[in-house]
Amino acid sequence: MIKPVRAILVVAADSAYFDYSRQLLDSLRDRGALSGYDLGFYDLGLSQIQQEALERYEAKIVVPGWDIPFPLRDDYMRNRQWFRAMVARPFLPEYFPGYDCYLWIDSDAWVQDRNVLEELVRWSQQYGCAAVPEVDRSYIKFRGKPRMWEAERVCYRECFTEDIASKLDYRPQVNTGVLAISAQSPVWSLWKQYLKMGLMVAPNRVVEQLAFNLALYDGGCPVSLLPATYNWIAGMSLPAYSTSRNVLVEPQPPFERIKIIHLTSPVMGNFADITFLDEHELPLTQLWVFLEYDNYFRSRVTRV
Repeated sequence: MIKPVRAILVVAADSAYFDYSRQLLDSLRDRGALSGYDLGFYDLGLSQIQQEALERYEAKIVVPGWDIPFPLRDDYMRNRQWFRAMVARPFLPEYFPGYDCYLWIDSDAWVQDRNVLEELVRWSQQYGCAAVPEVDRSYIKFRGKPRMWEAERVCYRECFTEDIASKLDYRPQVNTGVLAISAQSPVWSLWKQYLKMGLMVAPNRVVEQLAFNLALYDGGCPVSLLPATYNWIAGMSLPAYSTSRNVLVEPQPPFERIKIIHLTSPVMGNFADITFLDEHELPLTQLWVFLEYDNYFRSRVTRV
């Protein structure tokens, strides 16, 4: 008899991002996608009203600490409380012990597919880790802004060393906004190790993601790399909207359904020029809409 996998989804937010995290949780709940999963929440500075609002999701709320010492930690503790989400992410098994699999979705994302958590867990149990590289034929780093590759190299050089930056030249950046990691994966210890190295040199906002990539590429941790539809970076390519299927889709044929839409900058809080497709998947019209779940899509997107 196969033992069922005990999994928890963890989300994080401060008071400014709480509404985004609520929309993520609503998108999961509306589709019944949370059934069978526990929910954890990193409280990075919520108000009492926001904490009370989480009660309806039955979330296990944890206030994470600053688990890795680094030279600028005191300054970050005073002025950048949100950065705890970066420092504490490799410590999910310590904050939420007893699970076989740990899922993470950034609060500025929302879900269109009720089976996506199940799929993420399945691949993580087979490979130890499931994640999504920032790679798609529609993304701007492949179509219009190849210098983004050099920007990534600069970040590696600033946070680590020139040798590491050269070693990871043009390796696809794996995004840490959507993750599923087995409790037994070696990535946890290596992630912490590389994160500590980076924090000692340059604690910028992507150091945690760079450290995760080093655990994969330099540390050799096994990983299942999933298609971009599992973590669609809207800031790299706006999706299209299929009016016949009532879902956000890839902006190019074959217009696959996007499972998780990840808003990111500069899409968050701004209008986006979205192509609407007709029943033949041909361009019908362009509309400026907010991509947030509540603002346009909650009443329209098919709940499957």
